[in-house]
Amino acid sequence: MSELDAAAIIKYIGTAPKTTNVKVYIKGKLAELTFPQEIKAFTDEQIGILFGDWAVVKPFFSPSSGSDCRLSSGKSGSKPSGSLARH
Repeated sequence: MSELDAAAIIKYIGTAPKTTNVKVYIKGKLAELTFPQEIKAFTDEQIGILFGDWAVVKPFFSPSSGSDCRLSSGKSGSKPSGSLARH
């Protein structure tokens, strides 16, 4: 295994693909949705939990989707963020 010098480490960090792992609690008409393989979905017809990269998960949520959700980032010590519609 080769060792990386400081410049190589800095370059790797700067050019590596970035991801934001999230956990999303969701409720709505989930039976009508098909989730891509990149999203780990644990759902039934009305509620569920999704795990995945925010860039992949985000397209499932729009004001017109009719879904109620709560977003939590995977970072410890951080506060959950996102949208929570009250019914």
